[in-house]
Amino acid sequence: MMSVVFSTLHKLVIGIGACVLWSAMAQAEGIKVMYQYGNSLETIQSCDGGKTYLIGGDSKAIRELRFVSNRMRTRQDPYPLVYATVEGKITPVDKTHPEEKDYDGRFLLSAVKTTRGEVPASCLSDAGIK
Repeated sequence: MMSVVFSTLHKLVIGIGACVLWSAMAQAEGIKVMYQYGNSLETIQSCDGGKTYLIGGDSKAIRELRFVSNRMRTRQDPYPLVYATVEGKITPVDKTHPEEKDYDGRFLLSAVKTTRGEVPASCLSDAGIK
């Protein structure tokens, strides 16, 4: 009886450890997104499925994305797409609010891991952008 309990407990601990390790690895890799910023527009669109989110969260991380976007901005492209790997979480938006109803949620940004000016074609096509 004692060995069965120990064996079950051992499997549970190993299972929990594997879940924690997987979560840490996923967080370490970050989420690949396209960030867009301009006059009355600030969104993140996931490369995986193309959902579009309003942005919130850590102001230092948001400023970092704004800085990259502002450096890329031209008259011909006032809303450049910035490709980034970020960390954060998604929260719901108020679908009855006119300014929030067209978005899939609010992305609460916690960190920017990498940025790049050129969005890979695979990210654009996965997000449904041609």
